[in-house]
Amino acid sequence: FAQTEAGKSSGGGSASVGEAGSYVLNITPWTDEVLESAAALRRDIEERRRELSSQTPGKVGKRGPSGKMDFRGIAAEHPALCIDTRYATFYDDAFSLSPSTGELLVHVVDVVSLMRRQEALQTVCRDRISSQFLPSGPLHMLPPLALEALKLSSTGPNEVITVALSVDYDSGEVRNFRIFPSVIGPVFPVDMATANEIIDGVGVKEDPDGVVGLETSTRVGYSDAVVRDLRTVDRLVEKIALKQPWVDNFLRTKQFQELKVNKRMGTITSVPQDSVTGSSRIVNTLLTLYSNSSYIFCKAKEVCVPIAWENRDRVNTETPRRFATQPLRNWIAQLQQKQLRAALNMELPLTRSECALAVSHHNSRRRQMSSLLGRGREQMAFESFEAHCASVLSSGQSEVVLAAEGLGSGGRVKIKPFNLQGIVQQTVQRGESISVRVNKIVPETKSVYLERV
Repeated sequence: FAQTEAGKSSGGGSASVGEAGSYVLNITPWTDEVLESAAALRRDIEERRRELSSQTPGKVGKRGPSGKMDFRGIAAEHPALCIDTRYATFYDDAFSLSPSTGELLVHVVDVVSLMRRQEALQTVCRDRISSQFLPSGPLHMLPPLALEALKLSSTGPNEVITVALSVDYDSGEVRNFRIFPSVIGPVFPVDMATANEIIDGVGVKEDPDGVVGLETSTRVGYSDAVVRDLRTVDRLVEKIALKQPWVDNFLRTKQFQELKVNKRMGTITSVPQDSVTGSSRIVNTLLTLYSNSSYIFCKAKEVCVPIAWENRDRVNTETPRRFATQPLRNWIAQLQQKQLRAALNMELPLTRSECALAVSHHNSRRRQMSSLLGRGREQMAFESFEAHCASVLSSGQSEVVLAAEGLGSGGRVKIKPFNLQGIVQQTVQRGESISVRVNKIVPETKSVYLERV
């Protein structure tokens, strides 16, 4: 990847085709105006957090000094938890329990309110439409300085839009919901692998009398409250998914792949991931419920909503899978949050024509970027495959043997670790697993000729 000067290299991407058809993805530096706007945003948010910290928290679940619902008073007993991958640093959603109201709370950072004065940042979001996550690293929609300021803080108060779900604990039925702006305390991040271990009881001491919800933590850095609430929410989400199967259809019908980079060898491999884990089910279910509740709320208030195709459920396209839940990395999500705030009488809504134009712009930019990034990923996969073959042969081995799977089209197969297609002389049935030897690589056409072992 082309590099730019320090401090400006984490921007959006532009693409071009270089010599011999090679693909080049250039990282566009942020303009001075955007960087100054990001610095101003950080100062504004720091001042706002100091102001909130100086106020005595209001009664739990009631309007506090800020005029918003205040949940800071239960941060120690029931912390707001963020579950994400171990690579994540910019958190935009969290969940917590509210025993006083008997609700499960899902929070999303109020980006629209915080960015209101920064027109340059709003413009750059519209231009780049979303963050892109590549094997070599992320291309962020917003400058890292802005993301660092906007993200949910693990040390100070956070202003969020909250969906409070009233759930029957015994049956898992979601009875009703409320939506309101609120202030929560510092969030506690938990990576997905650790969350799965806690859910499975690793680093957890069960109650001697077998009482559910009285577990204690033996994991350094994780309080009893974190362990108990995480396991409680897991049990609750499992019941919700059984009662309302549509909430995790996406997980059960999609195959997930994780791209892993070996910097020493210069290779990128595609590794299948288990999509239905405790942590992934919690995140997906809660964000789906947040999305549907927000969407229904806006429609009930007769506020039009901008919905892109990617926001919709793949099984039931009338159901939004994501709505107003990714404002740090998606422009259309920011507009959805703006409409949600309008439904809460916090600002003026976009008109129907403005929503339609926004979706049209989003779809057009998405098609342009998908085409370019798709070609970039194909080039990276091919170059990674070449690097792997060179590494194997340079180690003294006389041949390169890999696992492959038939595609049901003559001798076309998929070279599994690299998600790359190759050709063998014999017919291979669709889904048939075989071992292949690499015979010839043609860089000009990105062709790989193989021999069945």
